[in-house]
Amino acid sequence: MTGTKRGYIYDIFVKEDHRREGIGMMLMKRAEHYCRGKGYKEMHLMVSPNGQSAKELYINRGLKEERFAWEGD
Repeated sequence: MTGTKRGYIYDIFVKEDHRREGIGMMLMKRAEHYCRGKGYKEMHLMVSPNGQSAKELYINRGLKEERFAWEGD
């Protein structure tokens, strides 16, 4: 709607027995590199409300929480 180029990440998943090994961080860095290479000015992420580990990963990458989405019944 604004004409701003942006990338979207809907899911990043690391198998439970491989978490806390830096894989998620590596995937995020790769996604950021890809978006910058395409000239995107923003990157948006979808995070499950109970995805605390993912939220921590994104915050550690310097990203900020922008809004919450409501999931109704």
